[in-house]
Amino acid sequence: MNTQKPPRQRVHRAPATHPPGRWWRRAALPLLLAGAGLTATASVQAHWLPENDARVRHDVQLLVDAGAITGALGTWPLPRQALAGVAARPQPPADLNPQQAAAWHRLHRQLARTEGWHGELRARGAAGEAEPPAQLAWYGHANPQGSQVDVAVGYQGDRLAARLSGQWVEDPADDKDFRADGSYLAAHLGNWIISAGAIDHYWGPGWSGSLILGNAARPSPGVAVQRAEPRASDLPVLNWLGPWTLQVFANRLESDRVVPRPYFIGGRFAFQPVQRLEVGLSRTAIWDSPHTWRSFGNIAIGDTNSKGRDTTADQMAGIDLRFSSPDHRLPWAAYLQYIGEDEAGGIPTKHIGLFGLETWGALPNDASYRVFLEYTDTTARFWSSRKRFATAYESSSLPTSYRYRDRPMGYATDNDSRLVTLGGQYLAPNGHSAHLKFQGGTLNRGDRMRMPGGGNRIAPRKLRLLDLEGEYRWPWLAGEVSLGAGIARLDPLDRGSVDWEPRGWAGYEWRF
Repeated sequence: MNTQKPPRQRVHRAPATHPPGRWWRRAALPLLLAGAGLTATASVQAHWLPENDARVRHDVQLLVDAGAITGALGTWPLPRQALAGVAARPQPPADLNPQQAAAWHRLHRQLARTEGWHGELRARGAAGEAEPPAQLAWYGHANPQGSQVDVAVGYQGDRLAARLSGQWVEDPADDKDFRADGSYLAAHLGNWIISAGAIDHYWGPGWSGSLILGNAARPSPGVAVQRAEPRASDLPVLNWLGPWTLQVFANRLESDRVVPRPYFIGGRFAFQPVQRLEVGLSRTAIWDSPHTWRSFGNIAIGDTNSKGRDTTADQMAGIDLRFSSPDHRLPWAAYLQYIGEDEAGGIPTKHIGLFGLETWGALPNDASYRVFLEYTDTTARFWSSRKRFATAYESSSLPTSYRYRDRPMGYATDNDSRLVTLGGQYLAPNGHSAHLKFQGGTLNRGDRMRMPGGGNRIAPRKLRLLDLEGEYRWPWLAGEVSLGAGIARLDPLDRGSVDWEPRGWAGYEWRF
């Protein structure tokens, strides 16, 4: 199938009246170094659980739904401090069933890594069509690429943590063969983690993706602040929120855009008012100019479209909810994510949506499984007869808009797409695991590109998609082997022909 993208038109601009601030670069190092002089409040390091690992997320959610740990844990990366209770107890509570106890033990081993230097080597060989739209990103499988090699070395201390990561990718979509994604420097200050680097973020309860901040694109560099332990507030009015967490970031996007190097800023507040309910409030903005406090204030109150405002920004905001059943005999959870593009009177409008159901349970030999079914529509006002195509993830003033290096920063299909996903995973106590995913839907239903630099980057024209993939992992020597395969049926409606795109991959991961 010919999926060549149209060339992007670049606009050369004169320097802005208010030159872009470098405050995050100037502030990051002093803040991080200051952490070395503070007394640690806990022995848990300023570090996170492995991001984009569906098995770790399954274990965490299994224990949250069992009531063994508390907190709204739909904000990734997840700090180790959020699971301090698991780290402190080698043996799980007696009321957990064998599958929940196995999840406890797996997480405890993850958290028990000692202070000092650690390394990681990953190699992956791929054949066939291993990139979108034939293969879409989802949780645990970020930013699909071809063959690649990853090498990382990191230090984990009592107050500071650092990671230097490098990757080589064969024939990448953005022509960047070498990159340093996943590198960071972080400090644990009280109950907060301050970090600088290129760190993956994933916000929301969905498994097939996130509408506002997912893993379809590479991480952009910047600084972030995150609450480490999601404990409840002691204030009388706020304690009804239950355990809560907050994450804010300020990143810088690439220069190879129609409007080069805008800021990408965002914040997420999530809380758990009752054990069965998790609530997340998220907001992001791509901000070009002017870089003043007044302009930032316009973004903060969601007022950049009013007459007389000179702030150039593209905003998204919304809510996600997850409710789990109290019946442990037949466990299930329902969740949604509802995100608005742009604003009207300070309120997000032109919504896109994700809706899901999941269930989990036990298998022989103390193994566990999770199955989910999701429906996603990235067409603005998808619920209405007056749908707004070429609107979600788009901006007239920032044409490249909600994309980073040719990949959407939100949902993997980009805009104007409708997708149904059925997926599942299997975990065994001996380290073996598997996943299976089936997807079907229509991409770029509007069948048009809005303007140069914008438009759906995954499917430039209307496309029907059916995709099936599976992967199996098992321990071998001091690492882990993975084997996977998939096949996609691509039906471009402007051609009248069907393409079948098979793919396969094999990988090895070694931690030392």
